Amino acid sequence: YLRTYIRALRKKLGDDASSPALIVTEPGVGYRWVGEPA
Repeated sequence: YLRTYIRALRKKLGDDASSPALIVTEPGVGYRWVGEPA
């Protein structure tokens, strides 16, 4: 379910999973926010 949520969040933010600028996938760890705070 988390994958689905992250996919929807990336879509809303305009982030691309193949070259992420906001949410990075870290294999074996999870996800990390790397975007600048607004």
